[in-house]
Amino acid sequence: MQESIKENASKKMAFSVFCRDTIIGMYILSKNVNLAYYVSHFHVQDHVILDEHPQPQHTRLLHSILNPLFSKSSLFILKEIFRLSNKTTIFYETHKMSLLPDIFNYLHIVRARRFPKFLDRKWDFQHEPEYFEKMGDQTQIQDGDRDPMDQ
Repeated sequence: MQESIKENASKKMAFSVFCRDTIIGMYILSKNVNLAYYVSHFHVQDHVILDEHPQPQHTRLLHSILNPLFSKSSLFILKEIFRLSNKTTIFYETHKMSLLPDIFNYLHIVRARRFPKFLDRKWDFQHEPEYFEKMGDQTQIQDGDRDPMDQ
């Protein structure tokens, strides 16, 4: 995540939250979002009018941390992140072991779409552990290379 702080050409944005010269929080956002994937897999149109929010105004929250003493200020911090990043929507993906960020209460939960069942048998695709070691950082795949038609 250091490249988001040191380089302007990075695919990530980093925001530090200070109170009287003391750091109290840190937020890491992705600059580009695979919007076609989210639209095909979730009911995004129920919450966002996509014609009014062009592609560059979407972002994805990757990491966040905030001192619990300042949790009441998380809505203000979220608004400032929107203002400073010039974004209008934030996507956040949860998984089984995800830690929920402090701004989670201010986000909308979007329903997943159901895919039609075309397969006669269960899809049993599986990678070997060596595959994941070779792949390395998966955030680039999650940011823009996921196929919208993939289940």
